[in-house]
Amino acid sequence: MDENKISREDDEIDLMQLWQVVWKKRKFIGIFFAAAAVLSVIISFTLTPQYKSSVTIIPISSSTGGVSSALGGLASSFLGISLSHNGTDAKILAVLHSRTIRTGVIKDLKLEPLLIKNKNLKDRLYRASAALKSMVTVNIGVKTGTIKISVLYKNPSIAQKIASAYVKELKIILNKKAFTVQKMNMLYLKKQLKETSKKIYGYTEKVSSFQKKHGLIVPPGISGNKLLSFYTIFQAGGSKFGNMLVKLNNVRAKYESLEKIYQIARYKALKNNLYVQVIDKPIVPYIPAKPNKKRIVAVSAVSSLFVAIFIVFFMEFIKNYKEKVNREKNRNDNNDDNAEKQTA
Repeated sequence: MDENKISREDDEIDLMQLWQVVWKKRKFIGIFFAAAAVLSVIISFTLTPQYKSSVTIIPISSSTGGVSSALGGLASSFLGISLSHNGTDAKILAVLHSRTIRTGVIKDLKLEPLLIKNKNLKDRLYRASAALKSMVTVNIGVKTGTIKISVLYKNPSIAQKIASAYVKELKIILNKKAFTVQKMNMLYLKKQLKETSKKIYGYTEKVSSFQKKHGLIVPPGISGNKLLSFYTIFQAGGSKFGNMLVKLNNVRAKYESLEKIYQIARYKALKNNLYVQVIDKPIVPYIPAKPNKKRIVAVSAVSSLFVAIFIVFFMEFIKNYKEKVNREKNRNDNNDDNAEKQTA
């Protein structure tokens, strides 16, 4: 119990000593605090104001249901290609972070002289793209699925124009990419249709030659499954002829499916693909987003208070350390003098 009392008393004494040090140097702390606050106010007013203009977009899918989805499944089954646009948001984010869209915005608004003052640089466009990248931030809302493009610049009107140009260039790039994909699909489908048509002609010729060779005459009005059933009864043809008919029917069915898929691909290629929809248009900001003068002053003032107290404690520590060293030195000197007197 006594030891606990002693420790508590020591703690109270230590705290009192600390407070006494702070109170003794209160003028220094007050002057330091006031100087930092005044300096932060001056700095905040000398900084160039930055204005933020934002545009909010939402990705939309160009895929449609019903027949289009069914034919998309056929395309995947027969050819291993996809006619739908999956991962639209990932594509949009990739484009927004690309140098291609920044270059398009710079050329569209002629921002190169504004972003790069030195006219003698060879890589001005590349440097301008890097400067524009530092001005633009892209955030995606996880819950809402929206994408927010924010532009921070010293001129509020230019900030608004850059945000608008981003959406414009985004639509152009995405539509170009989508058209290129659809065009490639169409070319591939055309090739498949030609090859399938040749196969139909080849199987038809084989069936016709087989009929002539074995004298197989098909009764009028019989086709499809009935035709296959009819030819299985001929001993001369047997299973070989039946297999030929099965292959011919399969190729014809594939051609019909490919033709439907090709029509859908043509429709999608001619359609104006829009991958994003603007939710909030960018406006010209009149209140600067940076610098936040109140925050700068508040943070600087509080930080200066802690720094001032730290300096006071450090100075007190140095003072106490020097006094301790002097006391030790004086004690050693006195001990030496006493030793000399005793020997004398």
